[in-house]
Amino acid sequence: MATNTRPAIATCTALVLAAVAVGVLATLSPSTRSISHHADAQSAQTQTRSEALASGHSGGLSILEGYSALISFHGGSSSEDVNEVYVYHLASGKLHDTLMKKHAVKQGHARNLRGLEYDPDRNVLYVAQAYKHDGCIYTLDLNKKEPEAYRLYEQDGELHTYGLALANKRRWLLTSNQDTGDVSLHDSRDGKVLAYPYVTLSHKDASPRGIAVDEERRVMFLAERYAYKVSCWSLDFDDATKRPKEKLFEIDVDHPIGVTYDAKSRRLFVASDADDKEQANVRRFHIDRVDKAPKIEAVYKPHNDDELAHPTGIELVYLRRSDEEVFGGEGGAVVLVLGQKKRALYAFDALTTKYLGKVIEDFPDDPEDLLVLRNDLAEVL
Repeated sequence: MATNTRPAIATCTALVLAAVAVGVLATLSPSTRSISHHADAQSAQTQTRSEALASGHSGGLSILEGYSALISFHGGSSSEDVNEVYVYHLASGKLHDTLMKKHAVKQGHARNLRGLEYDPDRNVLYVAQAYKHDGCIYTLDLNKKEPEAYRLYEQDGELHTYGLALANKRRWLLTSNQDTGDVSLHDSRDGKVLAYPYVTLSHKDASPRGIAVDEERRVMFLAERYAYKVSCWSLDFDDATKRPKEKLFEIDVDHPIGVTYDAKSRRLFVASDADDKEQANVRRFHIDRVDKAPKIEAVYKPHNDDELAHPTGIELVYLRRSDEEVFGGEGGAVVLVLGQKKRALYAFDALTTKYLGKVIEDFPDDPEDLLVLRNDLAEVL
C-alpha cells in the first residue's frame, strides 16, 4: 500500500454517441441537488440484458414528480454485470438514461462504482470507482457537447474508494477509502492531493463509507461501518500536520453506511445495517451543537413484509419549504434510502417517519449510492 500518492488526469477513451445533449444543472438545496438533463431518446432503449433488468417493477411515487435519482451500481467483470450510473424518474419509477457509457467510459473500464457527488457550479458529476488497483474518481463534465469523462485522480495500492463529498465552497473533494481506513483530500478542480491521509481512523478495520458535510459549521460526518460509529471532524485545516484540527464527537450506530445532512434543519440521517436482532433502518440525529454527541431523534423502518437490508445511499428530498415547521411539516419532505440486498428504493415521510412504500424495486446487482436531482426541464422519454 503506497501512501505517497501522485494525482493524474487522463482522458478516458472517447465514444461518440449521436444526438446527445445535456442540460444545465442547477442546485436545489444543501441536502438535495438539482438537474436538468436532456438525452437521446434511444439511450434508455438499449437492448442489453443489464439495462432491461434495470427498468424496475414499481410504479414510482407520484409526490416525487419532477425529481430524478442517479444510482450507481458495482457489478463484476462479466459483460452482463452492471457497472453504470442509471437515471430514474422517481414519479414513474422508470429508467430514463445511462451516464457512464455515454460519457466515454467503456463497460470494461468502469467497474465497482461507488459514491456519487455533484457540483452545480461547474455542472460536473463525480463518480467513485473502487476496482482492485484501479481506484479512481471519474468526473463527468456535463457541459461538453461531445460527452467525455476524465479521471480526476488515480492512486497506487488497493484504495477501495467509496464516499465522496464536496467541501470548502466546493473547492475540496473528500473521499473515504474503505480498505485502508482513511480519508483523502483533493482539489476538486484538478485532482491535486492536498492531504493523504487527511484522516486516519483509529480502528484499523473501520471501513469508512459515506461522508456528509456541514459547510456552515465546517464539519464532516463520516460513517465508520465496522467501528460501529459515525464520527464528526472539524474541517479547519492544520497547515503543519495537513490534518483536521480535531475530532469533535462520535455517535454509536450499528453498521453505518450511507449518511446525508440537511443544513436547513441541522439533521443528520444515517443508514444503519443494524444487527441480527433488528431490521436495518435509517436513524435521524439533531446536530444542534458540534461539541457534543447528539442522541437519536427518530428511526425510519419499512413494514416487516418490505424488509430493508444493507441500506446504502440515502437522500432527503424537500417537496415544500417552511420556516415554521421542520422539513416543511408532514408531507413536506421525503427520506429515500437504497436497500442493496433487496435491490429496492424505499421512501419515508421525513417528519413523521411514516413508511410510504417502495419507489422502485428489482434493480440489478448491486445498487450502491443515490443522488437525487431535480429535473424541471427534462424530456419525459
